[in-house]
Amino acid sequence: MSARLRLFGLAGVVALLHALGWGLYLWYSRHTPTLGLALTGGVLPSFQQAGSTIGASISGAFLLLIGLLNLFVLADIVRMWRAMKTGRRDR
Repeated sequence: MSARLRLFGLAGVVALLHALGWGLYLWYSRHTPTLGLALTGGVLPSFQQAGSTIGASISGAFLLLIGLLNLFVLADIVRMWRAMKTGRRDR
């Protein structure tokens, strides 16, 4: 299976899950108006401070993880370059 086909399949699954999520939200909002009002006006502002702190923490942890992975890849590239420079590896 080609990489392009797998990528398009993954994008299709993400789009389907996105559509299902919005469909469920709209269905529950229509059948239970209090849920829609609570999410848009009542409950959301009270969790805004906690949500921003949690969101920033998760984003920071993700960036640190990506940075560590990049450091490992860089160390491997430098190790390969040194091995090629000394002649222990040819490719």
